[in-house]
Amino acid sequence: MRRRLGKSSAIAIVLCIVGAADAQTQSQERLSRSRIEAGTFFGAMIAGKEIARGVNATGGEQLIAKLNHGAALGLRVGVHSDLLGLEASFLSAGIAVRVNNEFGVRFPNHGERPLICSGDALLYPFRRAIREGKLRPYLTSGIGGMLMSADLDNINDQELHHRLAWNAGGGVKIFVGEERDLYLDLRFTNHRLLGSREIGPIDLRSLTVGVGYRF
Repeated sequence: MRRRLGKSSAIAIVLCIVGAADAQTQSQERLSRSRIEAGTFFGAMIAGKEIARGVNATGGEQLIAKLNHGAALGLRVGVHSDLLGLEASFLSAGIAVRVNNEFGVRFPNHGERPLICSGDALLYPFRRAIREGKLRPYLTSGIGGMLMSADLDNINDQELHHRLAWNAGGGVKIFVGEERDLYLDLRFTNHRLLGSREIGPIDLRSLTVGVGYRF
C-alpha cells in the first residue's frame, strides 16, 4: 500500500513539473511571436512654428499659418516582435492652425487642426531582457506627412495643404499583468516637416502617454 502511494505521489510530482514546464514554454512562445498591438495616446505638441504661407488675393499681403503649442492625441496600430515593430500612426493637434497676415491681423476660421500620418519602424535593442519583457525601451523612425485644411489666399475657402514628414524618437513600453497584453507607452517624437517653396524645414515635437493592448 505504501509503495503504491509513494509511486502515485512520484507520478503526480513528475506530472506537475512537466505541466509547469509546458505552461512556461507556451507562455514564452506566446510572448516571443509577432503580435498585433493597438493603442491610443495623448500628450503635448511642442510647436510655435509657422507651417505654411500664401498670398492674400484681395489684399496682396502674406497670409501665414502658424501652429502653436497645444494638446496632441491619436491612434497607433502595428505588428511587433522581440526585436522589431512596424506600425501606422495618426496624430492630431489639439488646436487649430492660426492664420494671420504679415502685419499680425488675424483671419478667423481660416484654419483647422492638422493631422500627421506616418508609417514607423521600431527597434527594441534589449529585446525582452529587462524585467522579463515587462519593460521594453525602443527607438523609432519613419516617414509620412502632415495634412492641413487652411485658407491662405482668402478667396477659395479652406484648401488641403500637405507637407512630407520624417519622424525620429524613442520611448518605453511598460507591460502590466501576468499575460503582458496591456501596456503603457511613453514616447518622444521629433516630426521634421520637409521644406516647401515658401518656408524651409520645420521641427514639431510631441510628448505622449499611451495605453495599448497586444492581440
